[in-house]
Amino acid sequence: MTLSATDNVRIRALTEDDADTVGQIWAAARAVAYAGIVPDEIARRPGTALSEGLGASLAQPGHFGMIAIEGDESLGFVVAGPPDHDDALGDAEIYLIYVDPNAQGRGVGRLLMRHAAERLREDGARTLFLWALRDNRSGRAFYDRLGGSVVREVWSEKNKNFLIVYAWQDLDALIERTR
Repeated sequence: MTLSATDNVRIRALTEDDADTVGQIWAAARAVAYAGIVPDEIARRPGTALSEGLGASLAQPGHFGMIAIEGDESLGFVVAGPPDHDDALGDAEIYLIYVDPNAQGRGVGRLLMRHAAERLREDGARTLFLWALRDNRSGRAFYDRLGGSVVREVWSEKNKNFLIVYAWQDLDALIERTR
């Protein structure tokens, strides 16, 4: 039997106690993925910008977070739930998904997507969407491999860049692609 890169990775619910760890992963992943795409003050925003608001995000009705851990090392996280804005393009939304740069390419993102999609499906969702930076090639390649389709592009004054929306019209098909 061949072990996959994620065989020793476990997924558990994200809690407010994980805020600092999640903030560190978020900051490290953004610094790498967004370098040269957005202004440095955005790409290198400190993790406290996320960690301070994590509890409020998880307290939203139906929202949840999951963290991937191997041993005592946190590898990545996802925050998802029902859309909470008017321009929703599906039943559910991935608000954040980030993997530590040192853990990328090992299947951690795929594992997080599967667990989040399964949870969303259990909660009754049938479709899913997420926002991404248009020029984030590594992120886009990941979403493309998972069968996502670009359904919208808009300018973001906040990010000083174009954002795109990836959508999956069949959550069950996404779950299958992540196995």
